[in-house]
Amino acid sequence: MTAFKSERIVPYLFIAPALVLFLLFSIYSFGLLGYFSLFEWDGVSPNKLFVGLGNYGSVIAHDPVFWQSFKQAGYVTLLALVFQNTGALALAMAVNQKISLAGPYRTLFFLPPILSEIVVGLIWAWIFDKYGVFNAGLKAIGLGEFARSWLADPKTALTAVGVIHMWKGFGWGFVIFLAGLQTIPAQLYEAAVVDGAGPWHRFRHI
Repeated sequence: MTAFKSERIVPYLFIAPALVLFLLFSIYSFGLLGYFSLFEWDGVSPNKLFVGLGNYGSVIAHDPVFWQSFKQAGYVTLLALVFQNTGALALAMAVNQKISLAGPYRTLFFLPPILSEIVVGLIWAWIFDKYGVFNAGLKAIGLGEFARSWLADPKTALTAVGVIHMWKGFGWGFVIFLAGLQTIPAQLYEAAVVDGAGPWHRFRHI
């Protein structure tokens, strides 16, 4: 009985370090942030004046920067929900087929999420630079008049950041979708084909 209990404890010991870090730097930090938001405080002095939800009301009612930031965050989120998840699902379905080099493709598609933010920033700054790869590609196909500094132009900066955000995060969706697809028994697809279901119906109903 003792050995059995020890075996049950072992998996928790492996995840304990990650769990402690998550609780400390995510849950605790977020809770502390919420606590401080209920005070009028400069972040330095020992005196804090409790104002409850007054800070939130002041920001919502009198701070135009908040609403501008809210709108921009919503735009980037919409791009991620629509295009990032759609792309992740499409790539997961493609890799789930019996194709050659499926393993390397899986590694390649999951590479962006594991890159550090600094590396991603440097890569895309180089791509979107005025003399970068993207503009060079536009000029190569005769669309040089559209070339610009994509991250410096107010008309395109937010969309460019949204593209970077999608590229950085689509790998997580790809892995989740692929894991889900691989749990579907092949017999279901075979039965659907026999019953005359087309690709769209198989995708929608299976």
